[in-house]
Amino acid sequence: LGDVYKRQLQDCSDEFQREVFVKTHFIRQVLQAELKNREIESKPGGVRRPYMGHLINLTSTLKSLSTDHEEIRKMIQEEPLWEDFNKNVLEEREKVNERPLGGVMPERLTMMQDLNPMSYHGDDQNMDSK
Repeated sequence: LGDVYKRQLQDCSDEFQREVFVKTHFIRQVLQAELKNREIESKPGGVRRPYMGHLINLTSTLKSLSTDHEEIRKMIQEEPLWEDFNKNVLEEREKVNERPLGGVMPERLTMMQDLNPMSYHGDDQNMDSK
């Protein structure tokens, strides 16, 4: 999803990006939403707000765009809560996103041997031929 946001935002003019992210103080609003969300989650029975994932993905995309856009980089760096958010939310999310959903994908050879270890002779075409 982050790549979709990034492609769409890269296609937008600098003026549009400035209007949407800089003038609206987007990062500040996301940081405030994250603080409010933590407060809600910490209460008994508290659950995460359903749109927080989208805000975090957008913020992660802005972070990656900040390498090429000075105004976005400046906006991010000026936010006093940014470092905490980056370290405790974005970096943790990136670690989770990098993990394969079902664990490590086994090699094809291992899969073939696991299916029928006695029939595999090193050539996919000649399975069970001996």
